[in-house]
Amino acid sequence: MRILRTDDRWLVRFPLVLALVFHFGVDCALGFQSPQSNSSPPPKPDEVESDPSQRAVETLRYLADVVGTFRSPEEKIIGSAVIAEALAVVDEGKARDYFRQAYALLQKLQKEGEETGPLDARAAEARKNRLRELRTELVSRIQRVSPALARELTRTRDEESASSASDNSRPQRRRASQRQQAAALMAQALQTVDTDLAAAVILAQQSLALGVAPNVSSFLIRLQQTDSTLADRLFDVAFASATRILPPVTDDLMALAPYVFPAAFLGRQQRPTDPTRAQLFLQALTTSFLYAPWLDNPSGDQMLYNQAARQYLTYQRMLPLYQRFAPSLVDDINETMDKAMASVPGNYQNKLATASTPGDPVQALTRSAEDEKDPRLRDELYAEAAITAAGKGDLARAKQLKQRIINSQLRQETDEQITIVGAQAAIDQEDWAQLRKLALEIKDPLIRADMLIQAASRLTRKKETEQAATMLNEAYSVLTPLDSSETKARHLFTIATSLLEVEPLRVFEVAQAGVIVLNKLNQPAKDEEKASSDAKGPLTPKSIRQELEAAFGRLGRADFERAIQVSTQLQNMEQRVVAQAVSCRAILLGQAKAANPAKRS
Repeated sequence: MRILRTDDRWLVRFPLVLALVFHFGVDCALGFQSPQSNSSPPPKPDEVESDPSQRAVETLRYLADVVGTFRSPEEKIIGSAVIAEALAVVDEGKARDYFRQAYALLQKLQKEGEETGPLDARAAEARKNRLRELRTELVSRIQRVSPALARELTRTRDEESASSASDNSRPQRRRASQRQQAAALMAQALQTVDTDLAAAVILAQQSLALGVAPNVSSFLIRLQQTDSTLADRLFDVAFASATRILPPVTDDLMALAPYVFPAAFLGRQQRPTDPTRAQLFLQALTTSFLYAPWLDNPSGDQMLYNQAARQYLTYQRMLPLYQRFAPSLVDDINETMDKAMASVPGNYQNKLATASTPGDPVQALTRSAEDEKDPRLRDELYAEAAITAAGKGDLARAKQLKQRIINSQLRQETDEQITIVGAQAAIDQEDWAQLRKLALEIKDPLIRADMLIQAASRLTRKKETEQAATMLNEAYSVLTPLDSSETKARHLFTIATSLLEVEPLRVFEVAQAGVIVLNKLNQPAKDEEKASSDAKGPLTPKSIRQELEAAFGRLGRADFERAIQVSTQLQNMEQRVVAQAVSCRAILLGQAKAANPAKRS
């Protein structure tokens, strides 16, 4: 554990000193020019403003200077956007200016990509996808501060022509016809994938050219069993199609959800959920909610009520996935869905509350397996039935169905999934003895720790703080001896923020352990970063960046000074900017709420 030197503590406690050493003007820094030295000597510590809000503002100014030194334009865009979000609490006008500059730099990158000479097709596609993802994230951040500015910036000439295909004046019959054609082609691809892979891929590409078919995930999941790399590439094409225009169509995104979250939608999971893909998906889904027309025009239109109701049902289904993979988005999505319900008449709210649920899926899957002639498909159906039964807490039924699987490898994989899904069901049913028993049987220590963390979260909500603290400390003990990984870092930050309510004295110790893991992960890329930062995208994966935002947002509210101290130990400057900016935003929001309790954040 690195101990802060005396001079480190002095600089952390008085960020204004750092700001004045490098400061040349926030506007210039966010214009992405290199900082210049200031001829004025730094102030003495006792001359620095002691008000936490003022210290937070000065820290943001210093961070703006730091962003100006980043060599990667993509890092500059993200860093500027995070700082602008924080600054918007006290100066929304200035924050909008910074957002404009970040968006202008993004457009410059996109234009440079179009004007660049011939590139390797795969490299060109990767760059295009990276910029598209960056644009989605930037627009989402702008949307949270100023929906009007987000609409203004995204209404470029070519986007207007594209969005004309999705606005309310678009002929609905044409879209329905295209979706039908896309679904028909995708159905043909499904029928062909096992016998003629090349022909199936061509049919799928023709389908995606028309839009996102409702059955696209069925094809991708089948293709994944044969060629997972090709399935991922086609998913990227489909996701790009779904997010090409703003706002993304919620139905198009949800057609892709089973491929992103197979365990949640299908009851089984052939490979771990990719956290980066999950967060990109949830971010796009959030954008589709935030742009919903009923938020700005609660006109009493029946169609708008239907949209609000459907999105609310989607939100209910997706909320556990937000909590797990994108916790930093939960507050925004909750607020938006509150508005959705407020815009729906009382009789519609009653329909939502009493919506019918489907019949017994385990029985349906079992019948399908019994009727299936193909041994491979029959085994897969029994596996899905077994895992679904485990998800309902019926482990005896799950194990009975597992024994019907002939393929020994699939039977073993299913047994592992039954344990994991059964542990999740034990959490849902608050059967802590069963959870502990199943957690010990989980082979992957990262998943075991995740289950203990989820259980602690449920216990904390029930005010059973002593048992919650025990679960969190057990999870920490499981993680401590493991090699450094992104998942380990995420779990440590989650434990740290969870401890705030049950064992606050250990919070920053665990957060510092997460920082140490990130520093170890960054170590191998250090020389590459010095050699050529411009050649790469953001050094920090979105999954880690969002975890830092969620963690340091809460840590900053709890103890601003200590949050800044711990974040100062992050060796990756992009990560440090994110952590310190959200810590500043937290203290500024707290001060703003204290000054005006009625004002919403």
